[in-house]
Amino acid sequence: MRILLIEDDSNFALGLKYSLKEEGFEVYHAENIINGEDIYLNQTIDLILLDIMLPDGSGYDFCEWIRKKDKDIPIIFLTAMENEENVVKGFGLGADDYVIKPFRVAELVARIKAHYNRVQISKERVQNTEGSDSFKEFKMDHARLCVWKKGLRIDLTPAEYKILGKLIEYQGKIVSREILTECLWENAGEYLDANTLSVHIKRIREKLGESENGEFIQTIRGEGYKLI
Repeated sequence: MRILLIEDDSNFALGLKYSLKEEGFEVYHAENIINGEDIYLNQTIDLILLDIMLPDGSGYDFCEWIRKKDKDIPIIFLTAMENEENVVKGFGLGADDYVIKPFRVAELVARIKAHYNRVQISKERVQNTEGSDSFKEFKMDHARLCVWKKGLRIDLTPAEYKILGKLIEYQGKIVSREILTECLWENAGEYLDANTLSVHIKRIREKLGESENGEFIQTIRGEGYKLI
């Protein structure tokens, strides 16, 4: 995977670049927006790690510029600016994730892989489903256990978030009720019966604005559920 890192702190960038290379990633580093644009236009980039405060402008501007050229490439903000206003603005411009400095490299690597895999699965689905417009794009916010859909924040309970995350992990495939029910066992003290999972799925659909029958969370009778 080829990563474009846009970060003006040379010491921080050097350490992060080394750590990511140790994980098997190829990293291109730019210290400002101009260099970042040049690298993006002349290299094949799979994912972007982007600081907000840059010498020649804002990471928000770069994010907006990228989204006009590529709506799919994952963009992860790396910043010390953690107030909600900045988070909302970043997601509104098309960012996929928001990692607050300082962070653990292992956590960042996990998010990089998750977003990269999501894009690859989405591309495969588009290739296999010509002309289909049923898929609804939304972004998972791991730090806040919520979903961003068309710039709007949708809060989920921990159990709902885990269920939706499991469906995304196996997007396009049937996920059995047994596997999804395992997401509920982690909530200490919760009583489970045959209808507990169905109730959670119903609440997820309601929060995402789906109909009772589901628009992209399909019920596969006798088997489980599938995210299409």
